[in-house]
Amino acid sequence: MSYLEENLYTKIPLKFNSDGKFKILMVSDVHGRDNHNPRTAAAFRTVVEHAEPDLVLIGGDTIHNMTGKNDEELLEKIYEFIKDLTEVLEEKKIPWAHVFGNHDWNCGLTNAQQQPAYERFAHNISKRGPEEISGMANYVLPIKAHDSDEIIYNVWGLDSHDTLGVFAKDCNNSEISRLPNPMGLIGGSDTIRFDQMMWYWNSSVEMEKYCGKKIPGMMFFHIPLPEFRLAPANPVETELQGHVNEGVGCSGINSGLFAEILQRGDIKTVVCGHDHNIEFSSKVCGINLCFDGGLSFDGYCLSSIRGGRIIEIDEKDPWNINTYMVHYMDITDNPDKYFNT
Repeated sequence: MSYLEENLYTKIPLKFNSDGKFKILMVSDVHGRDNHNPRTAAAFRTVVEHAEPDLVLIGGDTIHNMTGKNDEELLEKIYEFIKDLTEVLEEKKIPWAHVFGNHDWNCGLTNAQQQPAYERFAHNISKRGPEEISGMANYVLPIKAHDSDEIIYNVWGLDSHDTLGVFAKDCNNSEISRLPNPMGLIGGSDTIRFDQMMWYWNSSVEMEKYCGKKIPGMMFFHIPLPEFRLAPANPVETELQGHVNEGVGCSGINSGLFAEILQRGDIKTVVCGHDHNIEFSSKVCGINLCFDGGLSFDGYCLSSIRGGRIIEIDEKDPWNINTYMVHYMDITDNPDKYFNT
């Protein structure tokens, strides 16, 4: 199967509704672990049932610390956690997809070893992605017109890797982390590789040739780009909306992906997780840069932030999306909804 054939395929076809609308919900940072707090899955169900999305994106750090007697037992525990979390999606037959975060590997299994656990689910439409490029789960999900096979919108998922990754090995990231004023997160968040960026560019160009036009879309991955820092530093100019309760945890090295997105011209929205206590939308150089906040009851998540981000797309005007947050504390009847962890 060629890149183009792979990019045009999804296990479950995604189509706009008969009214020409399509709604995406993105959540991240559920941080599954041994003896995990059951309120995380309950909060996820509440947000999903309230939002009634057509597609759910899970934006990384699904797993954090889990243990097992061997790899087989551990993989089964990971599967059981994902099953508990996504039960509402499987019940309601809502397609869903995932990318990996910087903590998924903490359990002792690589992302490649964990990928089959996701693919076991009937409504998971993630793809492993090309084996010859860096990372796991690099893919595009086309959304087609309600009454034809015309591609209207694309959802691109990329692997933003782990905490140090290639920079600990090839770029001596420890030196960057020791700088008194580093560009990114002290301690070394990773970033997207050049071969992934080439794959996105080439795939986008191939799809434009196939469709006869550029297809607008969004991109989601876990660790934010350095350009996300421009929004809280310039809140008026970037039309910042939402909450910024910690520093933006980007990489100490700029991958150049934002410049590539600007030049290519088809991605108009980028949504990330990683920073649990940030949920904002902004506009930088005409690109919507957004966080979705954290959902976990086992991580450092403020009750005022916990929830998920909605992206609404209109088939008649797919270049301009509507995005906003759904906060769990605003839609639950749970008496301990203000509990912070």
